[in-house]
Order: sequence, then structure tokens, then C-alpha cells
Amino acid sequence: SLKPDIILVAAYGLILPKQVLEIPKIAAVNVHASILPRWRGAAPIQRALISGDKKTGITLMKMEEGLDTGPVYQTVVEPILGTDTFLRLSEKLSRLAADLVEKFLDNLENLPIASAQNKTGICYAKKISKLETRIIWSKPASEIDYLIRGLSETPGAWTIIKGERVKILSSRVAKMERAIVGERAGTILNISDDGIQIACGKGSVIIDQLQRPGKKPLKFSELIRGFKIVRGETCT
Repeated sequence: SLKPDIILVAAYGLILPKQVLEIPKIAAVNVHASILPRWRGAAPIQRALISGDKKTGITLMKMEEGLDTGPVYQTVVEPILGTDTFLRLSEKLSRLAADLVEKFLDNLENLPIASAQNKTGICYAKKISKLETRIIWSKPASEIDYLIRGLSETPGAWTIIKGERVKILSSRVAKMERAIVGERAGTILNISDDGIQIACGKGSVIIDQLQRPGKKPLKFSELIRGFKIVRGETCT
């Protein structure tokens, strides 16, 4: 009954039915946080980070009945930095999206022609499951770093330290391979003001922000004051 020119959807968790998509005079448009057709679906930002992608972006798409399958009006690319977390990248993409949408809506009388998505490179960003959030230390350091940054700050990757389920919110891959031969994955190799260095299946990561159950996130230098961690202990 409103007879809208445009229906605009962003971060909406349901597929709109055909009768809704046919309401607007011009189009139903979706703002999607990836470079389609890569990472169609619910968790595109997390999946891009967890997979170690070097770039992502914002796509304006004319909606169809399928899941993020519609033709594309415009795409803006954003590089993924080694310091990006889910929260930081989300904030950057939201600003990109706001600017893109504003320009799009200001130009409704002269919109670009929507182009069909590529048929190659299609993949789906399924929701993050609880089973994925636990850190498997036998994996390579780069994969563990991707996971930590992709899930920070929510829901958060986690591990068991001294019997507690601790969220790991910030990490980086150590520049040098671990020097201690024979240390099993998950072993704490070094402790410094910069954080704790933990052995992985290949290489090691340095953790500098953690969160204990029911506590606020803390830099390692703050957390260590009330949570004694020593070299040689194992995270599981």
C-alpha cells in the first residue's frame, strides 16, 4: 500500500518472498558485505577473514528469490589487512555501504544496469557454528590467526587455559618459527609484555588480548596480574 520506489535490505536474515520483491516500482535491493558471488549467505565477513581472503567489499544487488543470486548494480572492493578483526572490518564495510547506498538512492532516475553474477567463484558463507569456535592448536599458525580475527569480538575463538574457557580476541603470527623443537601444539613458548607465544602445528602465534569467563576483555599485560600463566603450560 506504500507503493515504494525501492525496498532496501541490509543484514536481513530471511529470504523475502516473490510477492514482496514485486512490490517496489524500481527494485528490491540488497546491500551485501562481500564481492558476490563469493560468500553468498549469512556470515560473509567472518568467512572472508577465516579463509584468509586478501580482499572483500560491498555489493549492491537486485534481489531475486534465491540466496544472494541476483544481478549486481555495483561493487566496491576493500582490502583485508593483517590487523583486521570481524569488528574492525565490519565497521569499515558499514561506512563503505552507507556511502554507496546514499549515492545509489540519489541516482534512481539513472541507475546502472544490473549485471548477472559470474558463474565461477560461487561459495556460501554459512552461519558460524559453536563447534568452529574452539581453537585447534595442531593447525598452522596462519589458520589459527585467521580464525581468531574472524571471530573477534563475537562470538570469539576460545581455548582452555588453566582449566578456564578463555576467549582469544587478538593475535598475530610470530615472525620466526618456534625455536623449541619437539614442543607440542598448544604449548606456551614465551611470555612477554607483548603477549604469550603459543606453539601451533606449524609456526606459532602471539596472543595479546584475552577474555576470561564473566570478565571484560584485557590486554595480556593486564590479565597476567590476576591470572598467572607460565611458560610450558599447555592450551587445549
